Amino acid sequence: MQKRIQILVLLLLGLGYLQAQESYQLRSAEIAINGTSSLHDWVSTTTKITASGDLTIEGGTLVDVSSLQLTIPVKSITSEKGKIMDNKTYNALLSDQYPNITFKLQDVKSIEPEGTGLVVKASGALTIAGKTKTIEIIAKAQADAKGNYRFTGKKALKMTDFGVDPPTALLGTLKTGDDITINFDLNLAKAENEN
Repeated sequence: MQKRIQILVLLLLGLGYLQAQESYQLRSAEIAINGTSSLHDWVSTTTKITASGDLTIEGGTLVDVSSLQLTIPVKSITSEKGKIMDNKTYNALLSDQYPNITFKLQDVKSIEPEGTGLVVKASGALTIAGKTKTIEIIAKAQADAKGNYRFTGKKALKMTDFGVDPPTALLGTLKTGDDITINFDLNLAKAENEN
């Protein structure tokens, strides 16, 4: 009987070792917002993003993302078209009243293997210009040799869904389209690897 208890304890300890929830911090990130206008396509980007999350790793593989939060300062977003476009963007996003865009993970629907990585399907609360909507996202996840994870993907949105009027310029002759696509590239490192 005592031997069985010892084996059971060892098995439970082994399972605890194989599956662990670990804190991750953002190591690097880039978000690109792609859109159109009556004159030309445009891209605005930012790398000034803060993020953290908790990932559950089992046998060296990601099995769950229990939390993930991102914050993007609106005034860190810059366009290839220059300051006039940037200021129009900040005004449209009500940056003085709502200085940050935020995303908070709500639910991971599935994590499936694909090639050498994983595909994560999830939903979360995206807040832009003070308005929050639940969105569905699909991200590709790839681990490196140290167990850090890179998440990449894209999401199509409409500005008006968040109460944002697409910016205009040149006395209204330049009008941006309502549809935008957000491309994201997030590199999360184990918190202890950040030193």
